Amino acid sequence: MPLSRYGIPGFLLSDVTMFQPKKKPRGGELTPPEKATNRRISSIRIRIEHAIGGVKRYRIVKDKIRLLKDGIRDAVMETCSGLHNFRLQYRPWHYAS
Repeated sequence: MPLSRYGIPGFLLSDVTMFQPKKKPRGGELTPPEKATNRRISSIRIRIEHAIGGVKRYRIVKDKIRLLKDGIRDAVMETCSGLHNFRLQYRPWHYAS
């Protein structure tokens, strides 16, 4: 069963595809193809989790935003995501010497 965007079964968006790892059956084992699929899902998920963690460096994303004007929260997230991408693009340890 595909998982929804917010982890709530039944709430699906047409342009979003979610993949959920296969759970081990009670008292059984996963087959090798199922384990390989879970590893692929996990490798993608870890990159996403690291990106979210990188954006959360900016405290305004972690804290509760009490600005009520429409679009402010989206603008904050877009700005912090852009700053995170900029930070990744210009890391000093990746410069060509």
